[in-house]
Amino acid sequence: LALILYTDLSEFCTKFRETYRRIGDEKQEKQVRERHRKLYNFARFLYEAIEFFGTRMSADDVVYHGLNQVFYFADFTAFFNQPVSTTLDQKVAQLTFARERGIVLTLKRGVKHVGDEDKTPKYLSVAWLSSFSNEREKLFYGEYVQFQIVDILEMQTGQSHKNDLDVFNKFQNLIQNGEVKWKKAETQR
Repeated sequence: LALILYTDLSEFCTKFRETYRRIGDEKQEKQVRERHRKLYNFARFLYEAIEFFGTRMSADDVVYHGLNQVFYFADFTAFFNQPVSTTLDQKVAQLTFARERGIVLTLKRGVKHVGDEDKTPKYLSVAWLSSFSNEREKLFYGEYVQFQIVDILEMQTGQSHKNDLDVFNKFQNLIQNGEVKWKKAETQR
């Protein structure tokens, strides 16, 4: 039931996600906790559904997350401490969620440290439950929802930041003692 409410009631979903962050002029974490407390059981049901029945994101999986406004990111690896709806279809993220003024994030699983397979983001494919099955939604939630931002597409300008983010992500992999795969053309510059 919690999954259906989350996928089908867009307004409720928006209000629920607001319980994870400060809104407006809220200055104290206590206000956020008080708001979230009212929906704690709902959050717990979502968390347990994904944690116990979810699938770990593979290294090759790519998902898209549309945001209806431009956000600026301080890091090129994003931690999400709330449920995250994604789609397998970039056009859905563009037309349904980002629209003409937002952004579309292209996401892969975050940089994995050696031996940390348990810290891979988990998701549930919820299209079969949703009234919006065309969205092909994968719902992520849990303790280790860390994504590598592969691209940020600005809808208003059509500008992609894939090349910039590719360099930053390779640098991060190198610093974290990860495997860096350079394409032959990149090494000949």
